[in-house]
Order: sequence, then C-alpha cells, then structure tokens
Amino acid sequence: MANIIREKENFLPLINGVKFEQIAHGVSVSADVPDDVAAVFLAVPGYRAATEDDQVPQHLIAAVKEPAPAVPPRETAAQRKAREKAEAEAKAKEDAAAKAAEDAAAAEAEKATEADAEKAAAEQQGSEEGAAGAVDESNEEQVF
Repeated sequence: MANIIREKENFLPLINGVKFEQIAHGVSVSADVPDDVAAVFLAVPGYRAATEDDQVPQHLIAAVKEPAPAVPPRETAAQRKAREKAEAEAKAKEDAAAKAAEDAAAAEAEKATEADAEKAAAEQQGSEEGAAGAVDESNEEQVF
C-alpha cells in the first residue's frame, strides 16, 4: 500500500476513484492505495510515491480500511459490438419463437375449421342420402 503525491497546479479531489487531499499549493496526496493502483498513477508524469519526508496526513494513511471503489472497466468497441450482436441474435430467436407459436396456433385453428367443415359436409351428405332413400321408397311400384 502506498500514498501518491500529485504535483500539479489544479487540485482534483477524486481521480479514478482515488481520493486526494491538498497539502500545499499545487501538491495533493492520495489515501493509501494498493500497489497495482499506485503503479497506474506512477506511470503518469506529475505523480510520485510518497516518502517519509512528505507530510502525509495521518487520516489518509489510516484510510486503508476504506478502499476506494473499483472503477468499472470501460467496454471496448469490440466488446460492445459482440454484446450488440448477441442481443440482436437473442431478439431474433425470441421473434422467431413468437412467430412459430403464432403459426402453430393459426395452423391449429385452420385444422379445427377444416374439421368442422368436413363434419358439416358429412352431416349434410348423410341427410341428403336419407332424403334420397325416403324418395326411393315412395316411388316404388306397388304390386297387387
């Protein structure tokens, strides 16, 4: 764990989720940060590791118990493109499933309609045959 000294004219109280406190004009110091976070700051001109000679306020050294919140990683263009593609594919699958369900319901309704029509036709044919049989019986010759 380390404190970072920032030697820049403009004071910023929060940089990449790390709290800084101004200790002199153009000089600010961070709360204790993990070594990997310190390495990121130390790679930037104007930042350096605090030494024993720097007058770091005690409350910033003790702040190690309250780590700075993690900065969420930014989505790269490739990651965004992959996410958007996956979302589009998922939506297409949902749409296809919904269409398939609609088509199945329509086909079922059509079958039911056809079955009803066939049943009605069969009933009508049966009643016509019954009527024709009745006519045949009445037209039979009577023999004495």
